[in-house]
Amino acid sequence: MTWLLCALSAFAAEPAPAAAPVVEVSPAAAFVPLPGFPSLLARDLRGLGLSWAVAVPSTAAFVLVARPVASNTRQLVTLSFVGYAVSTLAANQLFAPSAPVLSIVPNEGGVTAVATIPLR
Repeated sequence: MTWLLCALSAFAAEPAPAAAPVVEVSPAAAFVPLPGFPSLLARDLRGLGLSWAVAVPSTAAFVLVARPVASNTRQLVTLSFVGYAVSTLAANQLFAPSAPVLSIVPNEGGVTAVATIPLR
């Protein structure tokens, strides 16, 4: 019987597993023109995938829209780069680990949208 109590006390005294380390990512990382860069630094695969899933199609759409507007190749390249930069930076801001969280709360007269921005 004593061995059972010793075994149970050793099991109960076992420390809890350590939590995953939190990686601090600088807010400036969201301005690097690579889709998902802040998520990559924080090892957030969900944010990385979402950034690529938003930035690539929106850049392609921007290029398709800019093609008829541009009168020469230099304008098309410039407009394409601007579209890439805007869509990449927007995706990085939206899907960064410290991105604002949008909640929609129903109330009596309709709905209320609440944006929560985590402070460091």
